[in-house]
Amino acid sequence: MAGGHVREIDGLRALAVLSVMIAHLVPAWLPGGFIGVDIFFVISGYVVSRAMAHRPRSSLWFELADFFARRIRRIMPALLVCLLFTTLMTVLLVPFSWLSSTTNQTGLWAVFGLSNFALVLFQDGYFSPRTEFNPFMHTWSLAVEEQFYLVFPWLFLIWLRTRQIAGRSRYLTAGLWTGLALLSIVVAWAWSKAQPQWAYYLLPSRFWELAAGVMFYQLQASGRLGKLAMVPPNGFLLAGLIMVVTGLFYADPDAFPYPWALLPVLGTLLVLASVSRGCTASLARLGLGNGIAVYVGQMSYSLYLWHWPVYVMFRWTVGLEQGRYRLLAVLLTFLLAWFSWRLVERPVRSTRFLVAGSWHTLTAGALAISMAWLAVSSLFTHRESLSLSVTADTYQWYPYAFPAAPLPGPKPLAGHKIFVIGNSHGMAYSTMLAEANREFGIEIRQHPVDACPMGSLLKTIDSVPGCPETVSSLMQMLAQEAKPGDMVFFASLRAYRLIDQWARFDLEAVRRFGKSDGEKTARLRSMQETEELIQQLARLQVKVLIDAPKPVLRAPAFRCSDWFNRHNPVCSTGADTSRVLLLEMRAPVMSSLQYLQQRNTNLTVWDPFPVLCPGEVCRAFDASGKTMFFDGDHLSAHGNRVLYPRFAQVLRNMYGISQTYVSACGVSQCSLDNTVL
Repeated sequence: MAGGHVREIDGLRALAVLSVMIAHLVPAWLPGGFIGVDIFFVISGYVVSRAMAHRPRSSLWFELADFFARRIRRIMPALLVCLLFTTLMTVLLVPFSWLSSTTNQTGLWAVFGLSNFALVLFQDGYFSPRTEFNPFMHTWSLAVEEQFYLVFPWLFLIWLRTRQIAGRSRYLTAGLWTGLALLSIVVAWAWSKAQPQWAYYLLPSRFWELAAGVMFYQLQASGRLGKLAMVPPNGFLLAGLIMVVTGLFYADPDAFPYPWALLPVLGTLLVLASVSRGCTASLARLGLGNGIAVYVGQMSYSLYLWHWPVYVMFRWTVGLEQGRYRLLAVLLTFLLAWFSWRLVERPVRSTRFLVAGSWHTLTAGALAISMAWLAVSSLFTHRESLSLSVTADTYQWYPYAFPAAPLPGPKPLAGHKIFVIGNSHGMAYSTMLAEANREFGIEIRQHPVDACPMGSLLKTIDSVPGCPETVSSLMQMLAQEAKPGDMVFFASLRAYRLIDQWARFDLEAVRRFGKSDGEKTARLRSMQETEELIQQLARLQVKVLIDAPKPVLRAPAFRCSDWFNRHNPVCSTGADTSRVLLLEMRAPVMSSLQYLQQRNTNLTVWDPFPVLCPGEVCRAFDASGKTMFFDGDHLSAHGNRVLYPRFAQVLRNMYGISQTYVSACGVSQCSLDNTVL
């Protein structure tokens, strides 16, 4: 069979890439559009097999070098250009936050074709909100293909060299691909249940999809599909397209790649059976083989590369919710893809120096990859100085424990420790806690518990898998390391959010939180659990500090403070929130705290609310225009510094310290309201 170009395969590529683009733009329009990636996998396995089978036979090393050189010329130039440009735009426009915290690793690992591993190690699932804001997320499928190409030529060359040999070795090598594909399906089945993230991103559970294309070519080249010639090509085409279209609308993302990837894989094979038989079906010519479909298919690689970074940059800036911005994002994607295809992809593949020798390409590719990694790494390293965002002022925005020399004077709490136990809101006190260490000499020990609601007063400990074990481990640690007079600070949000970093919540729905019988029961149990912890610590002669609910805002400050993002739909309500509303929402937790305060003498309740919300409206920015909050509920570094005098007064009250102190606000310059309930 000839190894020439098949127009209809380009049309099939167009169908795949447009499906992915639509699904990523508005998932409701094409719920299963992500199966376009599976179509690409099958096509890739088939096309590289055809190409390699029709290359001149030579020595093993020459053929391997030739294969890897052609793959580098095909994949790397456009990919590296896209990665560099995307990194630059990310550094300029995307503030660093939890929502973007996996971006750096994904981008750096993508340079070496390992972004799928980065997503498994640093991300929290394909359908996590962080994936929609990670401009490098889509490179996971390219990483799977690149890793497949490291294995493919060895196995395929073995088959090429033995397929004409009679005897057992011929059948063994022919069955090698089948055995590995079946093993991969078993892995996909097991991981789809036990490790869905691994199943989605990693080669072992995706190998069978690429292998399906390889095995189809092997059967075709061996003449074992002869009986299928009796079936009209249009029959294969229609059956395949029905399967593919069914997957586009009904594929279940929670059961992927097994079993739902079987449908697009089998459908793609049937389409290939129709369009690759030399005598092309009329329906294929009209549909997949028409000029527009072929043109889009030839650009499909660049379209896939550019569509996701464009979409993500729109999400970070003006948003993708409005029709005009969706249209603009699609047009910009096609424009960038066209430039990439015409000015990068095609010229590099035909560059005389690279085509002249495989080793030229391999050497140039290694240098280009190394230089790209250095450039991406350097851009991320200098993010703070290059960023166009106001959040580049980390001293005001990010509640880090900024290094600073100790303040002069005695250190009345030297030798004591504060064990900070809580979620991200405990870490958001880092600037304030560092100031306490500078002034009082008290050692700060932070122990993040992530989603574990230890002392939250809203959720029970056993409601989160693994949390009881976390609590047991921490209490054992405190029993061993905490000394009499030390403090445990249970730091948490203890309020229902009005906004998340990626989406707004319905205000009326939030106001109903905590009012059902089940939620009231959970709150009561959580209060009882918290009291048990307080009493255990009392037996260790350890003080306990709990912060009362802080204000929560209606928009994330870090996403709504720049000229290029303040009109994003997530900012449409404004950040300001009614004080009356927040006092109403926090009343049940305040009641629980009052109850605990009355019953436990080693407990101090600290209320940051009056300082953070001194007026009738709780605001993201203070009178000086500096941000009090980083997002909708985490404090900024400036907010920490404003709050510190109140916290310092709490420490003095708890330890009986009365001398004048020097703080971030100066000597006795800060307002010190009542600090306990």
